[in-house]
Amino acid sequence: MGSIYIVFGTNLSYRRGLKGYSLRKLGEKCGINHAALSRMENGLMNVTLETLSKLATALDTTPDKLLTP
Repeated sequence: MGSIYIVFGTNLSYRRGLKGYSLRKLGEKCGINHAALSRMENGLMNVTLETLSKLATALDTTPDKLLTP
């Protein structure tokens, strides 16, 4: 996948770490399977706007913070 997916995955992993969440914990908070979250963090999965919004909310951030380098 392209670089936007790598940027998103890196930011997702970073923000998850700041909150101290495991993949499972974040998955529980936003209703997303932990395996799917892992694929997102590794730039291997597309993300819908709805999913982006759920993740941003669960991580107390904004969608743009997950998408910009």
